[in-house]
Amino acid sequence: EYSDFKTAQNNGKTVQVIGYPQKDLPMDYDGSKNLFTFTVKDEKQNIAKVVYNGSKPNNFDMAPMVVVKGKFADGNFVADEVLTKCPSKYEGKMGKNQ
Repeated sequence: EYSDFKTAQNNGKTVQVIGYPQKDLPMDYDGSKNLFTFTVKDEKQNIAKVVYNGSKPNNFDMAPMVVVKGKFADGNFVADEVLTKCPSKYEGKMGKNQ
């Protein structure tokens, strides 16, 4: 189920939120806890701190968009999964054989 942060915070369900990593705001990876924290702005301009129990995805710094799957706990969006969206990776590969 896709949602935005405001709706997810109100309903307490596990949802997927599409958003934009706020790379000008602090992000941190704690290797001893395997915990990655960062900030995302969803498509409705809601901002949430995301806490992900896992390592930072390899192409996170290049990704213009992410999908975070999880739910709110203690005021933060706790993600079970972080998927990066990197459309530039596919640019120029379409249409060559058409």
